[in-house]
Amino acid sequence: MIKKMLTKLATKLAKGELDKRGGLEKITDISLGESIYFYTRWHYLIINNLLCSNMDELWKQAEFVNENLIALIDVYKKSFQNKDKLNEILSRHFSWKASMYKDLIQRLGEEQIKWSQRRIYEVLDDSEKANVIKMAKCDIKNILNAMVPAKTEILLHRNVGIGDELDFYNIGDIIEFNIISSTFIDPGSYYNRGYNKKCRKYELTVPKSRLLLELDSFNEVIRNEAGEILLPPMKCKVKNIRFRESPTANGDWDIIELEYTDDLIDETLYKIAGLKT
Repeated sequence: MIKKMLTKLATKLAKGELDKRGGLEKITDISLGESIYFYTRWHYLIINNLLCSNMDELWKQAEFVNENLIALIDVYKKSFQNKDKLNEILSRHFSWKASMYKDLIQRLGEEQIKWSQRRIYEVLDDSEKANVIKMAKCDIKNILNAMVPAKTEILLHRNVGIGDELDFYNIGDIIEFNIISSTFIDPGSYYNRGYNKKCRKYELTVPKSRLLLELDSFNEVIRNEAGEILLPPMKCKVKNIRFRESPTANGDWDIIELEYTDDLIDETLYKIAGLKT
């Protein structure tokens, strides 16, 4: 299915029916809304692997993201022609994820489709890799530069699958997160349940005045989940570790209490400025 879509895309590009970047040649004109829209869907996979210099994994995830965007654009167009067959179309393209994508499709507009068109490619060659990096750098700058001081102390929650959690640590240790972290006010949020797999929960205390980005300030087309807050690359102190012998009803295992002590925004912006594209 994806190969057929790529073939159609290549044909349209060759005939000049579709601009390579969806009619938007510049890739430095990415708005904050666009950056948030993609980060909260798939592009966190690209952005955070770039921030961690995991380039092999980045290209693997870039292919995954590209396939999903191409399928999403195709479904969006077909859904306009056959609105009564949306469920059937979604099931054919996205299988068990159909219900999740239905909500996404129904919230899409022409602007989001244009954004998506300029992020897809036919073949991930050196030129397209450079474009992926450029757009990821722009997204990172947009998100980090938009962060503002917390108005009050806040407790946030983040689930991390076992195998992806922190390395060895002790209470009192200062640890660094090099990624942009997606956290939630509500510990029972869908995206915070660990997707029914074993997970460790981070309870992150954000002191007043620490930088963050509350996504509830964006409309529901841009943001993905209510109560989501992005945190920058940062330093955290391990305050406590609460071990469990078995998971809770929500699937939570160990709970690591962290305090956000300092951001690494300046260091991160300097780092990505030096990345070659």
